[in-house]
Amino acid sequence: MIFVTSIEKASRSCASGLSIVLCACFLFWLVGLSHVKAGDRDDEVLGIVAAHEKQINDIASKLWHYSELGFLEEKSTRLLKDVLNAEKFRITENAAGLSTAFVAEWGNGKPVVGIIAEFDALPGPRQDILPQHVSVPGQSGTHACGHNLFGAASTVAAIAVKKWLKKNGQP
Repeated sequence: MIFVTSIEKASRSCASGLSIVLCACFLFWLVGLSHVKAGDRDDEVLGIVAAHEKQINDIASKLWHYSELGFLEEKSTRLLKDVLNAEKFRITENAAGLSTAFVAEWGNGKPVVGIIAEFDALPGPRQDILPQHVSVPGQSGTHACGHNLFGAASTVAAIAVKKWLKKNGQP
């Protein structure tokens, strides 16, 4: 069972790389516990992550542009739930009584894998996607914390783990 819970060019390519690395690291750890031979396993994990590069980039970019503060992440929450719903995860809304918290589950039995996806922004003027400081007028949140990357990588990691488990007969 997998569950996810929540409580320009140069910048984008760096962000993309970090999200992919986070996703791949998690998968390498998980599949290291499996019966699949190491060399084959590593290639398989990298292939699964690489296949989701565009999806990671798209999610991270949308979360960056939404820049919603903690407990106010309405668009961000909807985005992640929609992505996970499309992958047939069961969604439980309002986790812990919070309107922006949710649990997404897939499968049953073991292994049980928990992945947290943080995607809230920090208060303050939002930085534009430029290598120098340029605020975006009218925006009150910023992802200086990298949670847009964390949220994207965690969400896609859950999808990739699901695919890896299904492929290796471990639902």
